[in-house]
This record gives sequence, C-alpha cells and structure tokens, in this order.
Amino acid sequence: MDTNSEPAATNKVTARAPSVRSALGSEGIVSYLRHELGVHHLILGGIATSGAIIGTMSHGTDINFVVTVVGDACWDQNTQVHSDLINTVIPSLAWVASGSLNSLW
Repeated sequence: MDTNSEPAATNKVTARAPSVRSALGSEGIVSYLRHELGVHHLILGGIATSGAIIGTMSHGTDINFVVTVVGDACWDQNTQVHSDLINTVIPSLAWVASGSLNSLW
C-alpha cells in the first residue's frame, strides 16, 4: 500500500486551530459543506461531549444547520457531564438520537 499517495479527489482535508472547539471552525468548511456538497443536516458523534460535540452542535445550530447528536456515539471523561448534556442541554438546541442510526431515517 502506498502511504505517500494524495487523497482521492473527493476527499477534503482541513486544518482546525487547536483553540477552536467547533469542527465547523476550519476555514472554508461551512461553504464546502453547504455549497459544494449540499449538506443541511449534521449528524455528530465523538469525543468529548463537553468539548467538540457541544461546540460543533452550538456552532451548527447558530448558522442554521439541522443538527442531530447521537448520544451513544459520544463520550466524555465525566459521565455526569455527558449525561446532563445529552439529556438536558443538547435537546433544547438540537435533535438527540440514541441507539441505531436507523432511527434517523
């Protein structure tokens, strides 16, 4: 396998500044998602619920994306913080799904 090959033409690689808590903070990513890919709905999962997930969810809803956070696909070092965010905070701003992603369709 050639590990030095360039990404396929359909891949887009962006760099995010370490201080930015939103995955949407990378230069050009919102325009790329909206205008080149036609994305209107973001489905989020990842580490950490109290960091990148809440940051990206908040940013996404602020700029009019429909956002769904898959609670079972998120993790936080503090389980109480994770539970409070998934059960109380995030549902006031975005959709929360659990279990299979089939429930989203």
